Amino acid sequence: MQTTIVGALPKLPVVYEDPDNLRRAVNDFEAGRIGAPDLEAVTRQTQARALAWQTDRGIGLLGDGQIRWSDLVSPVAYDVAGLEVGGLIRFFQNNTYYRHPIVTGRVWLVGRTLPGWFAQARALAAGPIKAALPGPYTLAALSEDRQYHDLERLVADLADVLGLLARLHLEAGAACVEFEEPSLAREADPGRRALGLAALARAAARAQGPVRAALYFGDPTGWLADLAAIGLEGVSFDLVGAPVLGQALAAGGFPGRVGLGVLDARDLRIEDPVAVRAVVEAVARRIEPERLLLHPNTSLEYLPADGAVRKLDRLHEIHTSLEGVTR
Repeated sequence: MQTTIVGALPKLPVVYEDPDNLRRAVNDFEAGRIGAPDLEAVTRQTQARALAWQTDRGIGLLGDGQIRWSDLVSPVAYDVAGLEVGGLIRFFQNNTYYRHPIVTGRVWLVGRTLPGWFAQARALAAGPIKAALPGPYTLAALSEDRQYHDLERLVADLADVLGLLARLHLEAGAACVEFEEPSLAREADPGRRALGLAALARAAARAQGPVRAALYFGDPTGWLADLAAIGLEGVSFDLVGAPVLGQALAAGGFPGRVGLGVLDARDLRIEDPVAVRAVVEAVARRIEPERLLLHPNTSLEYLPADGAVRKLDRLHEIHTSLEGVTR
């Protein structure tokens, strides 16, 4: 059994006045008060801090924390032709926003910015580290389509592009690539959901390496068999938003490396370790513990830095208490 994170970590330090405050550095750069080397120095310090938070707490599968990403979807436009960046839109039911991509032409891979960012994080990592990318269905769902006017074609092309981008991350040293799919997780229409699942399988084939999916903000309990059939390296589930998922996994199992999102990344309250252990132990009676990953249910960037660190502390505490759990 290992621990990991999902997606992004806070870009601010625990103490706001610390010199490596990336938000303040970006503001200073845009106002002309500091130069590009100064901003890059703070960015690298922030990346090192995000990795240290994880390493110090025994995280087994590190994440880069998406420190250079402004949101989950718009940075893809750096590497993909046919995408432009639009205005700010609320990201689901959160007090965070993303710049929505606008599809203006047929999408194709033209750059290596995101793999380059990841390579810098990989060079600082003390252990295996995964890359995070938006999944093809979520990227399509959160974009404004001015080109295709056909969801199936758009999702298929995005799957090809994101699969190739994932391959570049694997070549840059990623232990695996995790596609974040909140839009797919909450998709109620069976036909659209089938498009999303097919796109994940297509992207995984293009990646030619270990690919995971992180499904949060929704409940895929009713279509776990369809999800299992696409043959990903693993899937991470949101057991906070959908507690019934824990029961389903304990009853029916799931193939690959199964991620259990047992900590609420959008709530500062710290979980009861006894209650969390009960959920994990029930699943571990059906799924071998060596195939389990424990993590927050979504990105910890929704919390202030001190709250995120407390969640990582609790994750470490729970994981340590479960070290003797066997099937």
